[in-house]
Amino acid sequence: MSQTRSTGPLSWTRTLLVAWALALVATPAVATSVLQFSFDELGDHADLIIEGWVVSAESRVESPDGQIATYVRIVVLDRIKGPDVGAELELRFVGGTVAGYTLEVSDMVVPAVGERGIYFVESLRERQVNPLVGWSQGHFLERIDEQTGLPGVFTPAGKAVSGIRAGASVAQQRQVLQGTGTALGVLVEDARSRSRPAMSATDFKDEIRRSVAALAPGPEAQP
Repeated sequence: MSQTRSTGPLSWTRTLLVAWALALVATPAVATSVLQFSFDELGDHADLIIEGWVVSAESRVESPDGQIATYVRIVVLDRIKGPDVGAELELRFVGGTVAGYTLEVSDMVVPAVGERGIYFVESLRERQVNPLVGWSQGHFLERIDEQTGLPGVFTPAGKAVSGIRAGASVAQQRQVLQGTGTALGVLVEDARSRSRPAMSATDFKDEIRRSVAALAPGPEAQP
């Protein structure tokens, strides 16, 4: 993580941030290492999976340590897995800019205002650096596929999700990825060289529900 400072008079917020920054040892930003999940594990590790629309993102200073976090508010369009969280959900991502100061987390992709996507939320109870399972592995965007003119599912890096390889095993293939990596079993193609259109959100959500149902404990496993 790194922080930058701008010139100008110090507000109380900036003073708090200066005190926090001086307590840190300055180090260059490095790539964030994240363990690779399979597609099935994404659903299994998520407390909540939703399709949603991002309506706001606000960076705040958190007392008493002065850490900056960005709070993203998402309108829930479809709840795919997990408890009823109401019409809106707020997710917290470490980092952001407040009063001219920036806290940057390498490889962090924060959902942007106006985007529509599918989000695998790891925990509804614990505060984390990134609340999504496997960082970008649990973050998918819905936008128009230029190849077909129809809505499709894409990764935050802009790759089209062209299919899901059901039951992909990570036993021998798991990798350590940067925060912007893709889960095993999620088939992606570069925009310029792909041969297949992006999956529709409906088909993608059907695959999630299939995976979640297959991993759910049977009646004999219930307490």
